[in-house]
Amino acid sequence: MKISIFTAGSMGDIRPFIVLGKRLQQMGHQCSIMSGERNEKIVTEEGLGYDRWDLDLPEARQVEQGLMDGDSARKAAKKMSGVVEKLMSLWVEQAVTAAKDSRLIIAANQAVPLAMSVGEKFDIPVVTTYFAPLTPSSSIPPFFLKKIVRLPGFINLAVWKLLRLVMWRFVAKSFTACRASLELPDWRWSGPWSDKSNGSRKILYAFSRHLVPRPKEWPEETIKITGNWFGEVSSTQTVSPELERFIAEGESPIYVGFGSMASSDPEGLTQKIINVIKRSGVRAVIMSGGGAISAEMIASARLPGVLCVDSVSHEWLFPRVKTVFHHGGGGTVAAAARAGTPQVIMPFIYDQFYWAWQLEELGVSGGSLDMKRVGEDDIENALNKSFSTEVVNRAKKLWQQVNQENGVDNTISELQHWGFL
Repeated sequence: MKISIFTAGSMGDIRPFIVLGKRLQQMGHQCSIMSGERNEKIVTEEGLGYDRWDLDLPEARQVEQGLMDGDSARKAAKKMSGVVEKLMSLWVEQAVTAAKDSRLIIAANQAVPLAMSVGEKFDIPVVTTYFAPLTPSSSIPPFFLKKIVRLPGFINLAVWKLLRLVMWRFVAKSFTACRASLELPDWRWSGPWSDKSNGSRKILYAFSRHLVPRPKEWPEETIKITGNWFGEVSSTQTVSPELERFIAEGESPIYVGFGSMASSDPEGLTQKIINVIKRSGVRAVIMSGGGAISAEMIASARLPGVLCVDSVSHEWLFPRVKTVFHHGGGGTVAAAARAGTPQVIMPFIYDQFYWAWQLEELGVSGGSLDMKRVGEDDIENALNKSFSTEVVNRAKKLWQQVNQENGVDNTISELQHWGFL
């Protein structure tokens, strides 16, 4: 049967769906991914179908950059609602095309309300998937805000629901238009979560229960924590001979990389990292990525024991480094946990603040750094803490737990249990 996956984001967001899609195709299903243009090449190279979703707009990237530069969540949400409103009619058209002849839609993050509407229109079951805990809970702090604060349980739950409602109201007008174009009744003022059918909606959380213990409020039959979706993606597995030689010729380096994140001051951040490496004498593999780090400055510094790369296989590299210093993307968090390697996180946006907080709670992190206020001493102290015996041992324990899970197999089993496969 045909299965459509609706998802957005960068490599860390698309990679798990490629792994799941390839497994579904091995079982005899036809699998297609609707995502932004920047993901088309990797999706098709991995043998999956691709459906275009016009997401990669300068306006959307400007909103995200504004958030990282200090814009309020309210201001960013208002700007993003304008982008969504502008594109909604096109998105509906693209989603309808992608879902044609599908017997199941698997949707993630921003795509969920769109997928729910298309599924309702054409009587296609929809399973929603998240890589961070987004169902309100008394035990998980709301992380729509940059400051993570643990509140008393009942207040925690109330704040979660309030923030979700506020965020929904910014895009509600666009989804009213979406549903009208599909000849569907509008959702209630409070959004799709208040819809009567929502109680039976199936949700997969593709992270480890050892990273996020299951909240007691989540109903067992409709919400499943599967474990992370690890698996081979051929185009990300290559390792250059230069990197292999670098790893072999000295002690374990640290890894520094901030994925697709951009910085308003990449030169300032790069200089701090250069100075810390000089002071501490550590070896390092640095990924230049999306613009948070200046590769030119790294090259000009001519630091001994430092290699700068454009991309790298996390699966190969992370078990070979002392610490992973990164932005806190869910995929990078999971890969480092699976490698048994301590982490240091400097979050930029969204759920990265939660992962920074949660890893400190678990004791597998050297610290969470404030991108706006971080100094060289902060970076060095966090790295040194991550090298400590206590953090290293906890990271190894987490590695043992995470590696006992098979998230893809668990996901297939749940889809079969629910009668979707």
